[in-house]
Amino acid sequence: MRTVGDRYDRSLIPVGTYKNMVSEQAVRGLHELPYFVPTLYYDVHTRNSHVPVGFRRSTGSGVNVFYLESFIDELAHAAGKDPYQYRRELVARNARFRDRDDWLKALDMVAQMSGWDTPLPPGWGRGIAVDDRRRAAPGRTATALCAQVVTASVSRAGLLRLERVDVVFDEGFSFVNPLSVRKQIEGQIAWAFSDAKWQQITIRDGGTVEGNFDTYQVARMADYPPQVNIHFLKTNNKWISGVGEEACPQIAPALAQAIFKITGKRLRSLPFGKQDLSWA
Repeated sequence: MRTVGDRYDRSLIPVGTYKNMVSEQAVRGLHELPYFVPTLYYDVHTRNSHVPVGFRRSTGSGVNVFYLESFIDELAHAAGKDPYQYRRELVARNARFRDRDDWLKALDMVAQMSGWDTPLPPGWGRGIAVDDRRRAAPGRTATALCAQVVTASVSRAGLLRLERVDVVFDEGFSFVNPLSVRKQIEGQIAWAFSDAKWQQITIRDGGTVEGNFDTYQVARMADYPPQVNIHFLKTNNKWISGVGEEACPQIAPALAQAIFKITGKRLRSLPFGKQDLSWA
């Protein structure tokens, strides 16, 4: 992608979905990294298929945040750094990122909420992820910052459970109905866990295999984490972009990070439920 001076030329990024063109959602969150990276290059390929597709919940952020936050975790592991501290260091070094201070506050708050450095039982692990739903489209400046720490357990046979989620969510200058926001976030955690663990569509002989909820599994009440903690972060006097899906993308990469800590297995594809999570 061409740049103009020190900034990306956002006029080159079309908005919406275009046939045989790059959609804004394809680059959402990758066009402007919160992390300090001296040299950035990425390529986008549009794949045409006979199977009609549409947006999943959290649109382009769901895919790109899983990729970006998982990759940052791999870099932290390769550098021998704590995933929370590594993120904090890279954000702090990125002076060009306009919301740097808010990101640092969110990371610090969610790490403290979760007891990040406290020990866990064998077979338990924590993962951290953060995103603000930043947009590539010109004029789309509103964001909604959300940082999460996921605590999960994996039995030696590979049974994955979501035990706890700690959430820090952007308040901007005010909420009209804080209780409604809280309920939105709680619902998004259930949906995002379903997405990360089970949700996929299989095409066989020109048709979908999953026809109803007996073959397309979603989280039930027993799958919901027994502990969900939500704190709101007062940020600069601004409108936030929304609360309808901003807490979805963080679950999958944070869960993958926790799974890696427990099993030593690096998961780079979704969903997790059909992968071998057993460990010795």
